[in-house]
Amino acid sequence: MFVLCTRYTHLCNLRKEAELRQAAKEFHENKDIVIHRVDKTDLFVILNRSDYINKVEGLLQGSSKFLRVNRNPVDDIRKKVTKLINIANAVVDGVKFQNLHVHYEPGYFYGNVKTHKPGHKLRPIISQIPTPTYHMAKQLNDLITPYIPTTHAFRSTDEFIHILRNTTPQGILASLDVESLFSFVPVDEIIQIILRNVFHHDTLSPPKVPRPVLEDMLRACTREAFF
Repeated sequence: MFVLCTRYTHLCNLRKEAELRQAAKEFHENKDIVIHRVDKTDLFVILNRSDYINKVEGLLQGSSKFLRVNRNPVDDIRKKVTKLINIANAVVDGVKFQNLHVHYEPGYFYGNVKTHKPGHKLRPIISQIPTPTYHMAKQLNDLITPYIPTTHAFRSTDEFIHILRNTTPQGILASLDVESLFSFVPVDEIIQIILRNVFHHDTLSPPKVPRPVLEDMLRACTREAFF
């Protein structure tokens, strides 16, 4: 059973602060429910824990995109990332990447509820925050962003809405919903496209990172990071 909750600010108008704290405490201690953000909104949904677990297990077991592993690969990926960072940081006047710490963990899986979809399916999300590749991936994102073509792209939804409100575009506006987009992205092909844009850009000079190292970093943050 799903119960949509309004914003916490709205709840503050309905109850006293002490009552809110007590309600939050009871929610936190209730092992029969889970609270998750609604997909693509700032609302929250309360689910029966058993329903949530069944939906998660359905995603993990019913897809060819997930494979059970018999050992924790964190140490291996940490060693590889450390080696790549050391090579990149050794380049004179090159890009400096943040060194790794000692303790890391696998990424964790959860699902946000798609209340606008029949059956209230979950959007699977794998958080990489505790993994060895997280900070390197953020630096790589900043590194390659200037090389990404922006001619036919919007920076945000607000920019798109602003254009619609202040222009008179011709043609038909269509919205396409792609199912399981990220799990079907051809990763190796995309990495080669990124490398071509970075090292053969029309106006920008390539960063001072050896191409083989940058390629291995991109692969580590994609193919080898999601475990």
